Amino acid sequence: MALIYVLVSVERGRLEDARRELSRLPRVSEVNYVTGKYDIVAKLKGAKLEELLRVVATNLQKLRGLKRTETLVAAEI
Repeated sequence: MALIYVLVSVERGRLEDARRELSRLPRVSEVNYVTGKYDIVAKLKGAKLEELLRVVATNLQKLRGLKRTETLVAAEI
């Protein structure tokens, strides 16, 4: 199973809308508010890493109000 986390910084006043829109994306299993440099972290789970990265690449750019994102791939060690 592949797992990635997407850290999201959101424009002022768009926090709840961004959380709601992120939670509707395919393969998103959790969306949480966080403190620090980013506002939200989204967790995506799937059978293949390529599938998850495709979801991020094709869907995040469509969401309004996102200022910056960072994608972290969970590693099995």
